[in-house]
Amino acid sequence: MKQKLLSLLVLLMTAATGAWAQEEDYDFDVHFQPDYYPHGTHFDCMIMKMGSGEIKGTLYLSVDGKLKDSFPVDDYMVAGFIDPIDAGYHTWSVEFKPDGGGSFNKEGDFTIEKADIDDIYYSGSTSINLGVGESTELYVDIYPNEAGELSYSSSNASVASITKNEYSYNTYIIQANAAGTATITFSFAGSTNYKAAADKDKTITVTVWPAIDVTANEGATSEFWATFYSNGMNYQAPLGTQVFKVALAGSAITMTEITDRIVKSGQGVVLKKTTSGSITMTPTSSNSSDNYSGNSLVGTMTNITNPGNAYVLSKKNGVVGFYKLSGSGTIGANKAYLTYSGGAGAREFFSIEGNVTGIEMPKAATTNNDAEVYDLQGRQVANPTKGLYIVNGKKVFINK
Repeated sequence: MKQKLLSLLVLLMTAATGAWAQEEDYDFDVHFQPDYYPHGTHFDCMIMKMGSGEIKGTLYLSVDGKLKDSFPVDDYMVAGFIDPIDAGYHTWSVEFKPDGGGSFNKEGDFTIEKADIDDIYYSGSTSINLGVGESTELYVDIYPNEAGELSYSSSNASVASITKNEYSYNTYIIQANAAGTATITFSFAGSTNYKAAADKDKTITVTVWPAIDVTANEGATSEFWATFYSNGMNYQAPLGTQVFKVALAGSAITMTEITDRIVKSGQGVVLKKTTSGSITMTPTSSNSSDNYSGNSLVGTMTNITNPGNAYVLSKKNGVVGFYKLSGSGTIGANKAYLTYSGGAGAREFFSIEGNVTGIEMPKAATTNNDAEVYDLQGRQVANPTKGLYIVNGKKVFINK
């Protein structure tokens, strides 16, 4: 009887010892990468054994109740990558099966924070000029690409609207609808795994320029003249209108035609056509292929009082030229003019010469004592010699 009781006691102690080892011989300390990473989530697990001997076996890792992977164990530390885990709260569990048999488990929880985006990428100018009816395409991207979709908006869609180009990756189309200014904003409000990017918003200012009607005044028969200036964007004259730059060298004017009729921003020009009526200048994003070097015309976008030594295009006594503006005279918006300070007191006008003339063909003549005679540089001449002059508003050749 005593022998049976002793055997039963040993059996119970063995069973009790085995149950304690099942729960207490191994412990686990598991850590996960704290921030979201799109290419995988890193984890490490430290395995602690209460007794002596090697730690060998297989570790099974589950997240949110789903097995992620198994890892061979031959040391106290196991680490590796598993499929990416979304940002947020999660639970984990591990099961360790030693090579000698048995199974040991532990579970816990962890949180993965949303990641920051690197940038909203835009390589173009943040200030765009368009003419009414024009459009332009922008490439705007977010890094990393998998963060999500950009949002975009216009502060004034009636001036400039924006749509995404569905046929081209991360490209957007800005359409100019009416004259004015609008701000285009690209932003990222955040997603499942990425934080919002309020501090990385990209803004683009769009200025839409209108067509400008320029009044042309009659010069000689079937010749109508005007000047034009804009420093906002390029403009193009319509077919049938000639465009000229004007070079003032010393006291001589040379007019050179701009053959593509495109007026570069910041350049003044003379316009000429052979029919009456206004000239509609159209804004364009195209660049002129002509050379504007040597152009002496300047201009203004608004009405201004004579800035000093200004000469404006006009017709007096039948002669078209740049006439000296009175001190209180004004220059209209989008008009071009010349400035001249060399002997301004003696010079009243510069006649248009060179490639184009708005003056009648010269005729041989002699003068009388009452005639007003000017040389071609606009200086009054008291005693003209043989040559070409302006006499009483007509271009004549004096032969004496």
